[in-house]
Amino acid sequence: MADYRRDPSGGWLAALRADALLVLPAGRADDLVGLWPALGAADAAAVVLDRLTAGGVTSAPGFALVVRERGSVRVVARGPLTVEIGADTVSGAGVSTWSERAFDGAPDVRVTVAGVSADAAGPVLPIVEGVVAASAVDWPGADARVAAPEAASPEPAASEPASPESDASEPPSPEPAASGPAAPPPTVRIEPVPTASHGAAEVPDERTMVPDEDTVVGFSRTERPRIDVSSGDTTIVPPPGLTDTPALGDHDGLTVAAADIRQLREARDAERAAAAATPPRSGRADDRLALRMPDGSFEPITGELLLGRAPAIGRVTGSRVPRPVVVGAGDPDISRTHLRVAVEGGTAVVTDLESRNGTHVVAPGQPPMRLRPSEPTPVLPETVIDLGGGWSIQVVVR
Repeated sequence: MADYRRDPSGGWLAALRADALLVLPAGRADDLVGLWPALGAADAAAVVLDRLTAGGVTSAPGFALVVRERGSVRVVARGPLTVEIGADTVSGAGVSTWSERAFDGAPDVRVTVAGVSADAAGPVLPIVEGVVAASAVDWPGADARVAAPEAASPEPAASEPASPESDASEPPSPEPAASGPAAPPPTVRIEPVPTASHGAAEVPDERTMVPDEDTVVGFSRTERPRIDVSSGDTTIVPPPGLTDTPALGDHDGLTVAAADIRQLREARDAERAAAAATPPRSGRADDRLALRMPDGSFEPITGELLLGRAPAIGRVTGSRVPRPVVVGAGDPDISRTHLRVAVEGGTAVVTDLESRNGTHVVAPGQPPMRLRPSEPTPVLPETVIDLGGGWSIQVVVR
């Protein structure tokens, strides 16, 4: 549940549904109606941005979008709106596109519209889900929402004093039982499961002493020999009717020592154990590629990352919204939107976005190489990416 202050002018509408909050001008009510189903979807941010920027970024209205994802909160703001996330603030004023940031956890969220005073907005009203005319919305975090039902639980009602007109000698009438008659048990309908026809072909139960890869070649699967272990060694008895056995020299072709099979199994198990112990270095997506940041933290390469001192996301053309990652904040040697990092075909791919001072990559055992602007370049794990100004990151496998 959230709280909002009513907008007396009716100029702004706030829509709250599931894990998404969207604030739009009242003149774009048609967009809000069209986006209402998408606010409950997993890709709410991508759908909202695609619709609002369908005519270009310059024609997009001012808006604020807050989406609670798994363990994080994504905030997008454009125009005269401000979003407060705990102690941080995201403002949409003064930017040509929009401001976007991601925060860990589930902090409290407050969205306000510039130019509307709190005194003129009226009282604070609650909203669970729906669309209201609002100038400010307070959306508490997960901890506050969990604790809210306990704080709002009503106090037990005090017993009312007896009416002076009632007869004191008259015994009080018995109160009705708190619980009504027990509800009848639900009706369960059991449908018989149709059994297989007796005329269907049955698969024979094949029982062998060793796996297929350890059996002796020389018999087809339809003529599988019987295995006898009564003599201590594993003896293969040919099936009835098989008279033409392949010539195997002095060997009779029917006896296989158990020690030989044991050696084959041990060699196979050792090979499999060695393959499992070798760490994958292929750079596939399931290797969990990540970036080691300058402060030692790790940033998973999921989707598309935009790195720079103040990354700005322009026109969104795909179904996934790029995620901004701040590197070298306040350092003029780092461009605002300096580098793009993504996983394509299971390999990390980096692209210099025409940065001011360029980007260098140092692969393991290779000399430094300068990236060509706007040209995607695949890199291997352990590659160091130098953005300039003493700021560098590294592609790693976690």
